Amino acid sequence: MGPLQGCPKGRPRGPKWHQRSPAAPIRRQQDEDPAGYAGSGVLELFSGKTAIRPNPSPDDPRTFAAYLHALRWGCVTSTDPTLFQAPLRAGIVPKSYQLEPLRKALALPRVNLFIADDVGLGKTIEAGLVLQELLLRQRVHRVVIAAPASVVLQWRDELGQRFGLAFAVLDKAYVNARRRERGFGVNPWTTHRHFLISHNLLRDEDYLIGLRDWLGDFCPGSLFILDEAHVAAPASESKYAIDSQTTRAVRDIARRFEHRLFLSATPHNGHSNSFSALLEILDPQRFTRGVPPKNANALKPVMVRRLKGELRKHIGSQIPEREVRQIDLGNLPPDTPEILLSEKLAEYTEILERRLAAASNRAKAAGKLVTIALQKRLLSSVEAFARTLSVHRKSAAKSLLASAAKAPAAVQTSLFESDEDLTDEVIAELEDVAVARATQEGAAASDDARAQVLLDEMSEIAERARGLSDAKIRWLVGWIRENQCPKVKGKATWLPRRMLIFTEYVDTKNYLVRELEAAIAGTDLAEERILTLHGGMDEEARERVKQAFNDASHPVRILIGTDAAREGVNLQAQCADLFHFDLPWNPGRMEQRNGRIDRMLQPEKVVRCHYFVYPQRPEDAVLAALVKKTERIRKQLGSLADVVERRLENSLKDGIRRSRALELAKTITEVVPEEGRDPVVEEELEQARDKEIVAQLEELQKLDQKATEHLDLKPERLRDVVNVGLRLASLPPLTERKAATGSYDVPPLDKLAGTDATWRDIMDTLRAPRTRKLPEWEWRAKNPPRPVSFEPSTTLASETVQLHLQHKLTQRVLAQFRAQAFGEDRLSRVTVAVDATHRRNRVLALGRLSLYGVGASRLHEEILVVAAYWSEGDDPSRLKAFETAEAEERALESLFGVLGKENQLKVADHVVEKLMQSAPKDEDALWETLKSKALRRIFWAEEKLRVRGRAEAAEMERILLAQKTLIGKELVDRKQLTLPWATDEEEQKHQFEADTRHMEKRAAELDKELEREPQRIREQYEVRHHRLERVGLVYLWPATS
Repeated sequence: MGPLQGCPKGRPRGPKWHQRSPAAPIRRQQDEDPAGYAGSGVLELFSGKTAIRPNPSPDDPRTFAAYLHALRWGCVTSTDPTLFQAPLRAGIVPKSYQLEPLRKALALPRVNLFIADDVGLGKTIEAGLVLQELLLRQRVHRVVIAAPASVVLQWRDELGQRFGLAFAVLDKAYVNARRRERGFGVNPWTTHRHFLISHNLLRDEDYLIGLRDWLGDFCPGSLFILDEAHVAAPASESKYAIDSQTTRAVRDIARRFEHRLFLSATPHNGHSNSFSALLEILDPQRFTRGVPPKNANALKPVMVRRLKGELRKHIGSQIPEREVRQIDLGNLPPDTPEILLSEKLAEYTEILERRLAAASNRAKAAGKLVTIALQKRLLSSVEAFARTLSVHRKSAAKSLLASAAKAPAAVQTSLFESDEDLTDEVIAELEDVAVARATQEGAAASDDARAQVLLDEMSEIAERARGLSDAKIRWLVGWIRENQCPKVKGKATWLPRRMLIFTEYVDTKNYLVRELEAAIAGTDLAEERILTLHGGMDEEARERVKQAFNDASHPVRILIGTDAAREGVNLQAQCADLFHFDLPWNPGRMEQRNGRIDRMLQPEKVVRCHYFVYPQRPEDAVLAALVKKTERIRKQLGSLADVVERRLENSLKDGIRRSRALELAKTITEVVPEEGRDPVVEEELEQARDKEIVAQLEELQKLDQKATEHLDLKPERLRDVVNVGLRLASLPPLTERKAATGSYDVPPLDKLAGTDATWRDIMDTLRAPRTRKLPEWEWRAKNPPRPVSFEPSTTLASETVQLHLQHKLTQRVLAQFRAQAFGEDRLSRVTVAVDATHRRNRVLALGRLSLYGVGASRLHEEILVVAAYWSEGDDPSRLKAFETAEAEERALESLFGVLGKENQLKVADHVVEKLMQSAPKDEDALWETLKSKALRRIFWAEEKLRVRGRAEAAEMERILLAQKTLIGKELVDRKQLTLPWATDEEEQKHQFEADTRHMEKRAAELDKELEREPQRIREQYEVRHHRLERVGLVYLWPATS
C-alpha cells in the first residue's frame, strides 16, 4: 500500500474514477451507480482539469446538511459484518425476522445462502435485502434471477419499486428487441447487468449458450438467485432420486456464479441424496451430492428456516391468523347429480377392479388411472366429470389394441407435472389423451354389460346436470348476496369485500364463470366484477389481473383461478376470503393456494380459507379428514409437514374406494403426528431450523437499531435532500398536497430539464407499471406520475410511490451531491451556523476516507471530522485540533444539531465575509491533522479486515477438511453396501453410480481448493487502494457573538 493519497486541487470533469490495479488503466466510478461502471482512462488522460474556486458566499446550513447527509448515506463498511445498509435504504419496513438472511449473508465469504422460510413470510423481500447489500458493497455486479414464469414480472416490479433496481426480463421479446437494435449476432446477455428469466427458459439451450458465454467458466462478482429452488432437486418419485433436466441445467449454470441465493419453502423432499444434490448446487465447498448433510455446523450458516406458526407467537399481529372453515352441503335429495353419480362411479370402479384382478400390472395401472381421473373430476364438478367420462366412453367403445404408444405410468407423471406455460385447455387435452390411452390399455375391463349400463346412466345424468347450478354454486351465490352484493339482482351496488376461488380444472373454472356471471347479471358493473387467472396466460395479462385484484379502486370482486395461479402470486392486498371449489389430493397444493392471501402485507388480522363437503358422499369425508390433519400437522410438525403431507397424499394413490372411505378417513384422523416424523428430514433439515426465536429476534432488533443509529436517516431529512438537490439542478421542489399530509407532487422534471432525456426515465418510475403491448406514448398519457411520500407503505397496494434512498429520483439527486465532493460548481462546501449551546467559535473540517479491495470493491468508507477553536489570523498553527475523542464527538453532535434546525439564526454579514476569506487557509491548516487521523483509521480498518479475512479463511479450511472426511466415510460405506436394484430400477442404479464417481472426483478437487480458497478469502479483505477527499468546512458561531 502506498502513501496516503489526498484530494488534489484539480479534478477531471465529470464523475470520479479510480484504478483497479496499478497496471490497469480501468477506473471505477464512485459518484453514480453504487454497483459502479467500468470505464477506461487515468487521471492524466482527462482534459480540462479545473482549479477549485469556492463560491464567495457560504452554503446555507440546510443546503450543507443535505450535501453532508448525501455523502454519509453513501458510506459502507466491511469492517463490521453486523452493520446493515440495505434495510434502511429500501422502500420497505422489514420485520426483524427478515433481517436474519442478511445477517448470515454478511458473515459468509461467498454468499451461498438458502432461504427456506415458510410460505408468505417474505422470502422475496429477504432476498432483495441481501442483493441490495451486496450491490452497495460492490461485491456483486452481475445478477441473474430465475423464477416461475407466473411471478417473473412480480419480481421485476418488487425489485424496481422497493429497491430501485432495474431488471431486464430476458425472453423472446427482449432477445428480438436487442437484435433489432444491435444486429442478429449480439449476445443479449451482454446488453444489461441484471436479468430475470423464467424456469422454463433456463432449461432452453438457445438461452443457455449466451449465458455461458457471458459468465465464462467462473464470473467473479456475480450472483444467481433461484426462486422455488426445490425445482432443481433431483426427482424423488423413486427409491433413489434421479437428476432431472432442470437439475442438470441449474447445476451447470450455478457453478459459474460466485454467489448463490436459493429460495424455497419446501427444501427437502424426503430423499437424502436429492437434498444433498440441491445443497451441492448451492455451495459445493460445504456439500457433495450423495453425502448426507449431517453436520449442523455446515448447514446452519447457509440456511434460514423459520415457520409462520413459531414466529406468530412472538410477533403477533404482523402475521395474520388463518381460519380453515368447512362448509357442509347436507340434506340434499338422493337424486342430486353429485350424490347419484358418486354412487354409480363407485359401483363402476368395483366392476373394473374385479375384471382386472387377473390382468397384467400394466392393465391394472391403466384401470386405476381412469377411475382416479373420473373420481377427482367428479369431486370437482359434474362439468369436469362429464368431459372425462365422454373421453373414456369413446375410447372404450373403440376397443383398440392394448399396446398404447405411452405407458400409463408415464402418462400419469406428465399429468401432474404439466408445464407452467401450457394453457389450461392444452393441459385438459393432455389429460384427455392420458385417459384415452389408459382406457385402451384396460379396454377389456369395461367390456361388461353392467359396466356399459353404468356408463350410459352416468353419461345421461351428467349431460342433464351440466347446465344446472350445483349446491356449491348456490352456496357461493348466497355468500355473495350476504357479503358483497346484498340484492344480487337489479342494479345493486357492491361492497368492497373480495373473494378468491380456486379449482384444479379448466372445465370447472369455465363452469364457475358461467354460473356466477348469470347470478350477478344486471348488478352494477356486473361485466367487470369477475376475472380469471389460469395457465397459459402471458405475463402481462396475468400481471393486469393481479394488479386489478389488488387495486381497491378496481370494480373486480371475484377472482377465479386454476392451480396455475397457486404459486408465488401476491393477491392479499384487498382479499381475505379464499374458497377451494375442489380439494387437491396433494396437501401442498392447498397450502400454496392458501398462501396467496395468507402472507405478509395482508391488511386483515384473520384470513378465511373455505372448503366444501357433501356429508352424503363418503369420499368427501376422506378429503375433509386430509384437510384437518394437514392443518394440524403444520401446527405441530412445522417444516416436517411437507414430507408427512406427501405420505398422506400417497394414501390416496389408489383412489378413494367407497367401501373403505370411512375407514380411510378414520385412519387419517387418528394418525399421531409424531409418528410421521422422518428421521432423515429431522437430521438433515431440522438441525438448521432456528429454534431460539426469541433470542434471534432480540439480536436482530439490536442490529436494526445499530444500523438505524449509524445511518441516521429520517424522512424529513431525505425530503430536504431531494428538494435542495432539485434546487441546485435549477428545478422546482416537491409540492406537498393539502388534502394528504406527507404526500407530495413531483414537478414535470422531464419537461423542465430540457434535452436531458434521463429525467423522463426517472419520471416513468412514478407511473403505474407499463405492459409491453401498450405503446410508451399511450401509457404515459393514461398514467400520470403518482404522488410520492417518504414513509414506506404498510400494505401491498398504495396510492403513492415511496422515495427511498435507492429510488432512481433520489439516486439522481444524491449523485449530484456526491459529485460536489471535489467540485466547485454550485456548492462552496463551506457553511456558517449559529450554535446556541456553546460559547466559543469552532471550526470543523470534514473529509471522506475510502478503502478499496480487489476489483475496486468498497471495503470501508467514512466521513472524518477534526475540530478546533477558531481564531482570526494567518498563522496555521493558531488552529489546534481537539486532542480528545470526546471533544470531537461534542463538536460533531453540535454540528448535526445545528444543521437539523428549521429556523436558523443568522450570522452578521461582516463575520461571514471574514470567515469565507479565511476558509481556504483554515481548511489547509486542519488538513494535515485530518490526514493523520485518516492514517490511524486506515490502520484500524486494515486490522479489522485482516482479522475478518483470517477468520473466514480458517473457517473455509475447516469446512473443506470436514467435507473431505465426510466424502471419505461415505465412499467407504458405499463400497461395503450392496443395494438390491430391481430390473426396473436401472436408471436409479446409474444415478447412484454417477454420484459415487462424482464423490471420488470431488475428493481429489478438495486438495486444490484447500490451497486456493482460503487464500482467495484473505485477498478479498486486503486493502489495495485508499483515498481521502476534502468534503467541506463548518463554522459554528456562538449566539452571543
